[in-house]
Amino acid sequence: GNRGFIMGVWNCHTSVGNILGSVITAAAVGSGMHHEDWPLGYFLPGLIMALCAAAVYLFLIAHPEDANVAVPWSNAHDADGAG
Repeated sequence: GNRGFIMGVWNCHTSVGNILGSVITAAAVGSGMHHEDWPLGYFLPGLIMALCAAAVYLFLIAHPEDANVAVPWSNAHDADGAG
């Protein structure tokens, strides 16, 4: 099925993140006019990461039922089965 593909995409995020982080940091430092602008190398990737985290927080669906996805268990919201 799709499990292998999904796990492959999930595992490649580390490499892609490292590459993008290096490229974004180099671009931020390279765009500075003076040598005092090196903090942009930390600030810009941090800002991008914070914006991505906010987007995930706002749009992540907590429970499969909220997206009308059928689940094989009956008490999806309660792990202890209390209802």
